[in-house]
This record gives sequence, structure tokens and C-alpha cells, in this order.
Amino acid sequence: MPIDSWIPSVTMAAILGAASFGLIRSHRRSWGRRKQDPSLDQADLLHYGAQFRRRMQASALLGVIGLLLLLGDLLIPWQKAPFLFSIYFGFILLLTGYLVLLAIGDALATASYTRAALARIQAQRRHLEREAAELREKGRSELPVD
Repeated sequence: MPIDSWIPSVTMAAILGAASFGLIRSHRRSWGRRKQDPSLDQADLLHYGAQFRRRMQASALLGVIGLLLLLGDLLIPWQKAPFLFSIYFGFILLLTGYLVLLAIGDALATASYTRAALARIQAQRRHLEREAAELREKGRSELPVD
């Protein structure tokens, strides 16, 4: 096989592998910091733990897809075995679809968590504003009248 024919595969595999490695490293660091954060409650830790698992799975799958692209291109000659190559390529497309579903699921879970967290913060803000208004009212009623 001439070198020109596998340069794109090697390039794509290297890009996907480097992206996978970088993302996995970033997720591990982020999860390590969050596990040590004393300000997070149990619900936050559960959310971030699930997020870590989803993102690690997606990042690792990205690297696997890159490796499969390289191996398939090097080991399965599409000119000589088009049916086998189409099955292999279909498998890669299925993995890519699953990767997209993982990304969509992560985005939806993060959006849901963010909406719930904002609702909690807004409820706490309204409660504190009511308390402040009551304290101001109490302070005015205790002022001496001239």
C-alpha cells in the first residue's frame, strides 16, 4: 500500500487520539477538584459523578473511533473486500452515532441540572429578599417618633 493512501487515516487517528487523551485528562482533573470541593452537597456530587462517567465514555470512544479508522484503512482493502469494508464502516458509523447520543444526553442532563440549580438559587433569593423586607419593616416600626 503506497504511503499516500494511508496518510489521511494516520492524520485522523492522531487528531482523534490526541483529542481523546486531552479530554480524558481534563475530565479527570475536573472530577478530582469537584470531589474535594467541600461546598458541594451529595446531589451535586451525584450529578458531577454521572457527568464524569458520560464524558469519559464519550472521550474514550472518540479515541477508539480514531484507532478503528486507522486499523480498518490499513487492514481492510476496500477495493478487494468492499462488503467487509462496508460492514466495518457501518460499525464506525454506529459508534459515531452512539457518541453523538452520549453528547446530546450529556447536554440535556447538564441543562436540566443547571435549570434546577437556578430555580433553587432564585427561591433562596426570594426568601432572603422577604427576610430583608421584614427586617426593614421591623426596623422602621422601632424608630422613635418625634
